Amino acid sequence: MNPFGLRQGWVLPAILFTLGASAAIALLIWALFGFSGWGFEPHMVVAILFGSLLTVALTVGLTLLMIHSNRSGHDDEASGPGQG
Repeated sequence: MNPFGLRQGWVLPAILFTLGASAAIALLIWALFGFSGWGFEPHMVVAILFGSLLTVALTVGLTLLMIHSNRSGHDDEASGPGQG
């Protein structure tokens, strides 16, 4: 079953798109306001951005896998039909 009518292998492109969008937003904030005004050192900014991007990627990936599992019927196989 192909969820959302998308081609196979849709999870990785979705994660990459989300990472790219998050990076673009972070760069936009940096370009407009800079981070030095907040008292952050450069290595702290890199750590915060990397942690934020990793968190977003993990959240999107797990959410997409949950939706895929639900729509493909794996949940019914695990719990039995009619339970849940």
